[in-house]
Amino acid sequence: MGHQSYILPYTTDEEREYLLKKIEEHNHYYENHPYPDDPQADFAVGEDLDAVCSFPLLANKPKIMGDNTRAILCGNGGGRNSTTKFFRNNNIQYWFYTKQKWISTNQKKMVIYAIKPLPKPDAPALPQPKKVIKVKSTVVSIDNGTETTTYDGETTVKYRMRINPVNTLWECGRMKMSVGGGRMGWVLRLPLFRMGCPGDEHALINLPECSQPLSPEMTYDWFVSLGELLNSEPFCYFDFSWFQFRKNCLEPNKNYFKQEFGWDDHKVDKFLEDGMVFITSRTEYEEGEKEYLEMEGTKLPTLKNFWDAERVGNGYGLEY
Repeated sequence: MGHQSYILPYTTDEEREYLLKKIEEHNHYYENHPYPDDPQADFAVGEDLDAVCSFPLLANKPKIMGDNTRAILCGNGGGRNSTTKFFRNNNIQYWFYTKQKWISTNQKKMVIYAIKPLPKPDAPALPQPKKVIKVKSTVVSIDNGTETTTYDGETTVKYRMRINPVNTLWECGRMKMSVGGGRMGWVLRLPLFRMGCPGDEHALINLPECSQPLSPEMTYDWFVSLGELLNSEPFCYFDFSWFQFRKNCLEPNKNYFKQEFGWDDHKVDKFLEDGMVFITSRTEYEEGEKEYLEMEGTKLPTLKNFWDAERVGNGYGLEY
């Protein structure tokens, strides 16, 4: 059904205020009550009443209007049956407006009423964010190897893996080289040399396997893979410079090892000194070796045994 307008006659100011109050209750009904499952329920109302105004009633008004001298006009877009039921339940006389000629059309005598909207409840207070003096996260270049974070005035330093850059093929470290497809990228150089000449540029054995992908971090699995690589062909046929590897790949990461692995200074120094043994060590016992080592309170100097050891001895054996 289309828009329906209503005539609500009154005489006194008290009657006018009562009508305006009931119109306000009508419009706010569903904001105070859940919408019924059955729209035909007794307490249902129609759409909001709008265009609320009052006009004088003319002398030719019908006798049924009695002593009423004015009328409120209002309307809604739907729910006429529910709205008229609301009028009846609140003892409000009403007529449907059809351009009756006994209602004044003098705009100067019209009074418009604004139906106040229902006050909205105070919005819940949002949790206030923690006051931050300054938040700053800066990852310094890979050559520096640290990540400095300042949060709420407190500064922490996280050590990142760092491998020194090199410029020649006979040096061990990270180097920018062609990685295929016309692209340049960082690789880990693990150069090989003739036996007995580790680090000698004139004894360099330059094979494709000497350029390995550069990992973003060093982990136990990374060192296991490194050991498998050094024990495989062609690495096992040539010499490898542990001095260069220690200088450019391990020494820059002393703090990184302490942070990531929980090692103390002694264990870090032991790894830098004898790490080649732990990384490339065999894992099988020779005849009688297991019993002897157990008697001495040591174990094979494998990478796993070193990793798990709470403290390490001065020799290749591991003390527990």
